[in-house]
This record gives sequence, C-alpha cells and structure tokens, in this order.
Amino acid sequence: MNGNLAVADGATLRANIKWDGVYTNLVWQPIQNHAIYPGGFEFQGGRGVLHVPRRGVLQVLEGDYVAYDPNGWPILISGWSISGSGASGWSGPSAGTP
Repeated sequence: MNGNLAVADGATLRANIKWDGVYTNLVWQPIQNHAIYPGGFEFQGGRGVLHVPRRGVLQVLEGDYVAYDPNGWPILISGWSISGSGASGWSGPSAGTP
C-alpha cells in the first residue's frame, strides 16, 4: 500500500471484506448472512486500518499489501515480507495451494 492508492482500490477493498462464519453444531454458519463488513478498510495518506471481522484492528503501513480471498476474508502481508527482504520465499503447510 502506498500514498498513491486509488480511491477506487480502497472502495473495492471496503466492498469485498465480509463477515466470516461460526462453527456451531459441527456446521459452518455464516454471520450476518455473509454480508459486507462495515468499515472493513479505511485509508488515508499511505496508511490504512484493516478491521478484521470478530478479531480486531490491524494497522496497514506503507508498502503493505491488503487482499481478500474468494470468501471476502481480509489478508494483510507486510511490505517487508512481500518484497522478499525478510526471507527467500513463502512457506507453510498450504503455501501455493488454494
């Protein structure tokens, strides 16, 4: 993310961050009918605030990347991590798989 984030890009993030679900009685149930999460992303001057549904607030700094998955779940990746400066690559049990 940088100071050149277009208003339309910010609006796209806000329109696509959605409520998640809750696991009840061995079944996933959508919260708020999986509606858009109000105020899910706010930005101004190269910095932003990402509101993660039911979990809290993350500060988005210049150079960070904010994305969302097909379900509307927000994803924050630090600029340091995405640039490869911190490590030689991504790893984890589901790295590279949907």
